[in-house]
Amino acid sequence: MANKTSDPSSPVIWDLMLPSAVTCLLSLTSHLLLTCRDATVHTLDRAGSRTIPAFSLPAPPHRVQVAGRLLAAVTTGARLFVWKLQPLPKIIIKNEEIGPLQRLGKKLCLVKMGFSKDDQPILTLR
Repeated sequence: MANKTSDPSSPVIWDLMLPSAVTCLLSLTSHLLLTCRDATVHTLDRAGSRTIPAFSLPAPPHRVQVAGRLLAAVTTGARLFVWKLQPLPKIIIKNEEIGPLQRLGKKLCLVKMGFSKDDQPILTLR
């Protein structure tokens, strides 16, 4: 539920029912992105309308990163997804396995995600 101001007694602007608990919330200038425990992703515009229908990832997101017009998500099942959000949402990388990075003989952890100048995802492992 979104109120007009941060005061909970202010008028409600919009509300939204989601299928499970929210695990991540990202606020962008033009979008609001929510991910849920059931691996669904929801994108809303500033007025609370869905910009695209909700969709499901193969596993819940482990890390989500937005930079400019790009959105990246790595799932708990070590799958990478990248979308271009504007002008219309479009998937660029879909269900790319990054699991082989975990098989290098060391226990690795994804600590940071970003994008190169040519919009390629950069994953920092430790």
